Amino acid sequence: MSVRIIALLALLLVLPATGDTQPARRVWRIGFLGDAARAERLAINFEPFRAGLRELGYVEGQNIAIEERWTDAPSACRSSPPISCA
Repeated sequence: MSVRIIALLALLLVLPATGDTQPARRVWRIGFLGDAARAERLAINFEPFRAGLRELGYVEGQNIAIEERWTDAPSACRSSPPISCA
């Protein structure tokens, strides 16, 4: 009986020490969807936006991910729902 009590007390002393790990970092994702033509894409500059995020403490690849997606769809499909242009 006393061995069980000692084992329980030892277990209670060890368990709180394992909970001191750092929580996993959360990576925030920002998505940009654009429908500009290929030449217009080069004119769009995201650097001021990225610089503003850096000033707020966000580091791309560590706690933030910025993803860009572009379409080359014809202009008639841009105003229609995507399912009708398939």
